[in-house]
Amino acid sequence: QFEATHDADWSFVASLTNCSNLVELDVSENNLHGVLPASIGNLSTQLEYLSMAYNNITGTITEGIGNLINLQTFYMPHNILIGAIPASLGNLNKLSELFLYNNALSGPMPVTLGNLTQLTELLLSTNAISGPIPSSLSHCPLEVLDLSHNNLSGPTPKELFSISTLSSFINISHNSLSGSLPSEVGKLENLNGLD
Repeated sequence: QFEATHDADWSFVASLTNCSNLVELDVSENNLHGVLPASIGNLSTQLEYLSMAYNNITGTITEGIGNLINLQTFYMPHNILIGAIPASLGNLNKLSELFLYNNALSGPMPVTLGNLTQLTELLLSTNAISGPIPSSLSHCPLEVLDLSHNNLSGPTPKELFSISTLSSFINISHNSLSGSLPSEVGKLENLNGLD
C-alpha cells in the first residue's frame, strides 16, 4: 500500500539513483499516483528489471529511459501514461520484455523498436497509438506481439509475418488497418494464435 500523490512523494526514485548496483526495482500494485519522474532515467545502468505496473501513474515516459542500457524487462501496464513511446527505448539492446498495455499512450510506434534484437514479448494493447505498424519490428525475435485496441492504420506490413519466432500469438485486432492480410502470414508455422 505504498502511496505517492505529489511530486515530493516520488523523491524515493531520485534517492535510488545513488544505488549504483541496483539490479531490480519493482513497485507494482501499490497506490502510486502522479507524474512519473524524469529521474527514472538516472537509475543504475546495472538495472535489469523495472516494474511499476498496476498503479495510477501518469505523465510521459522520459527519453532518459534509454540510459538504462542493461534493462531486460520493462513493465508499466495498467497505469495512465500519456504521450509517445520514447524512441530511446531502441537503445536498450538487452530488452526482452516490453509491457506497456492498458495506458493512454499516443503517437506513432517508434521505428527504433526494430533495434531491439533480444525482444521476445511486445505488449502495447489498449492505448491510443496511431500511425503504421513499423516494418522494422521484423528485426526482433518476437514470440508474442499484441498491438490490439489502438488507432493503428495503413496496411499490415508483410515483414511482420517474416518473424519466424512468433509462436504464442499475434494480435492486431481493433485498429484501423486497411487492405488484405499479406500472404506471408502462411509462413508462421509455429504460431498458436492470430487475431
